[in-house]
Amino acid sequence: MALYVFTFITLLLLSIAEVLYDKKKIVLIGGGLLAILAGLRYYSGYDFVSYYYFFYDLTGLSDVFNGSIDAEPGYLFLNYLFLKLGLNYYAFILFFAFLSMGLMVNYLYKNNPYPSLVLFYYFSRFFLARDMGQIRGSLASIILLYSVKYIKSKEFAKFMAVVLIASLFHVTALIFILGYIYENHLYNGKWSQGGIL
Repeated sequence: MALYVFTFITLLLLSIAEVLYDKKKIVLIGGGLLAILAGLRYYSGYDFVSYYYFFYDLTGLSDVFNGSIDAEPGYLFLNYLFLKLGLNYYAFILFFAFLSMGLMVNYLYKNNPYPSLVLFYYFSRFFLARDMGQIRGSLASIILLYSVKYIKSKEFAKFMAVVLIASLFHVTALIFILGYIYENHLYNGKWSQGGIL
């Protein structure tokens, strides 16, 4: 528990420093801290044991695509690569944490004036459930952030490419297609009290 409180306070202080000194690169410290926290965990998180067995249940490349393991092919393929390289599950978890946090920090840095503040909120609201447990859903959600600009610019092919990449890690990413349809075909520019109906 002390480790999570320490992380919370550190991210809060980094957020304050970012605002006071107007230094966006501070987010790299917070992102690195979160990647290390998620990457070095041991038997913690909702799906840790399930993912552990997914990793060692892979017997060949065919297991990535044949549906014998209940996970998406992008996630399983990364597992397979680590197995073929002779690396263990813990090395994979560390890599996956740095991949997720790296993509998150990159997106926040490019799209937000105060990325450390958003990362602080992310830790407070999502990190413990997502990056410490539901890692496939977390990575898919982070990848989907990169599709938002294509919704706004109405570039359907690029939007779909990002959504399809995200769905390689969690199939629920496909629901984001409804966001494109709503924003570009159903929404009339005004929010009504009745919602869509």
